Order: sequence, then C-alpha cells, then structure tokens
Amino acid sequence: MKGVELPINVLVIVSLAVIVLLGIVALFTGVFGVTGGGLTNEAALRNSCSPVAFNCEGYTADSHFKAITTSAKDDAGTQLNLWELCGALGHNTVDACKRACGCQ
Repeated sequence: MKGVELPINVLVIVSLAVIVLLGIVALFTGVFGVTGGGLTNEAALRNSCSPVAFNCEGYTADSHFKAITTSAKDDAGTQLNLWELCGALGHNTVDACKRACGCQ
C-alpha cells in the first residue's frame, strides 16, 4: 500500500495547486468582476479636474467644461465630458462644477 499512497498524495496536491492557479488567473482576467479599469464617477471627476483647478478663473462657461473628456461613461457606454460628469454628480452650474473641482 505504500506504493499507492505516494501517487494519490501527489495527485491531490497537484490538483489543489491547479485549482489555486486557475483562481488567480480568473481574478486577474476579471472573471470575478474585480478589475481596476472601472473608475467611479467621483474618481473620474477628481482625475479630470486638474485643468480647472489650475486655472479657476479661466473656466467661466459650460463650453469650457465640455472640452475636457473624462474616463467616466454613461449607462450606454458613451464617454462623458467634464460638464456631463458634473451634471451626473449633481453639480449643475458652472460655479458648482468649479467648486467640485476644488475652486473656491
């Protein structure tokens, strides 16, 4: 029986190792839904506001905010500009959007 125990132990260990490796691969490929690609709208706002924050006085119309693209997307998958993103977060005026970007 000693000769049969060794191959069964090796088979169990190898199969556990394969299951663990498949789990790790699935985690990094996004099978479990945990990916680093999806930024929340708040994070997208923080990442897109730097031009506004460095020149608060220069942004006086919604057209200035429309020229800045963000990494956020709407429900249809269309990429939002900064003005649309501000609106989606409830910052519906130029001044509110500027404040959301860190302007006083």
